[in-house]
Amino acid sequence: MERIVRRILRAVLLPIRLIIVKYFDPRFGMLKEQIDKARGEGQDRLHALQSVQEQAQGFQEGAERSRRSSEDHFFALQRFVSESFVFVGKQLRDISDNQKEFAVRSMYDPMQGVFDKLEFLTPEHMKFLNYAESHLGYKAQAGMWFNWPISVGYDSGRAVVGNVNERIIEVPYVFAACQQLSQGSSILDVGCTESTVSLSLASLGYQVTGLDLRPYPLKHDNLVSVALPLEEWDVPQRNFDAVVCLSSVEHFGLGAYGESGGESEADRNAMHRLHTLTKPGGLLVFTAPFGVRETTDSQRIYDLEALNELLVDWQIQSLRLAAKVDGGQWQILGGPEAADDIYKMDDPGVVLVTAHAKPDAS
Repeated sequence: MERIVRRILRAVLLPIRLIIVKYFDPRFGMLKEQIDKARGEGQDRLHALQSVQEQAQGFQEGAERSRRSSEDHFFALQRFVSESFVFVGKQLRDISDNQKEFAVRSMYDPMQGVFDKLEFLTPEHMKFLNYAESHLGYKAQAGMWFNWPISVGYDSGRAVVGNVNERIIEVPYVFAACQQLSQGSSILDVGCTESTVSLSLASLGYQVTGLDLRPYPLKHDNLVSVALPLEEWDVPQRNFDAVVCLSSVEHFGLGAYGESGGESEADRNAMHRLHTLTKPGGLLVFTAPFGVRETTDSQRIYDLEALNELLVDWQIQSLRLAAKVDGGQWQILGGPEAADDIYKMDDPGVVLVTAHAKPDAS
């Protein structure tokens, strides 16, 4: 009987004991907190894992897009290269056909063939070619442009004579004047870089020194190039048999060729300095623009009075005046008496002088 009573009490009191332990036993509370904490950390890790999974999925999608884009670019490039080969091949075939046609037609009419084959030139082509041949073009930028008497350009799809300048008469005048010198004479060519005169004189057997702010691009055993301003050049006095000033002194001191500008007396100072470098009685061959007296940004134009002031240290042997007349032809009009005719012209002419250094000049 007692055993039965104990079982009944145990069955009745066990739930009450569990309730008391759950709510009043501190050990059970700590365990609950640990369980709750573990559950929270697990949820945080689960969220972090989901975030990493989402990022990985984004990276994968980005990589797939990049792969598709790269394939698109590759195929586009492949198409471009293929089309380019086709285009170039067609152009080569066209060129080949044109060359054959040109050769056949030139056999029957060479000049007609040449000019017909230039008709493919567009205005843009001609503009480019004219620039390339000019004093501003690529040869000039490399210091390899020469001021030829005749310029050839492109117009209306063909090569044409552009301009005949004063050098058509100046250059032969220099050679004619130098004939009075014996072979081996020393000549100073002032402002030589854009001219072939120094090379020609050296080739004729003269000992030539070319003086310019820029180096002379042509070579010869009889030719020395000096790239210095005249006033800075240290050279023995009374050294030269002749001096050539081919349309050069009129530019001195104006800044058109990179020298310091604003020097109004630079041309006179230059002629005086050249006199001190020339042997007594030595030859001067001088050319310059001639007309109504004027100083522009790039050059001086001399009248008779200005010319006499410029050449005060020199005894003039010959003075000739030339100008471009109707039809674009250059002609010698005469001596000083032709000055009034040139003064009336729209464009200046040119003066051609031979003179000798005065031995008694200061």
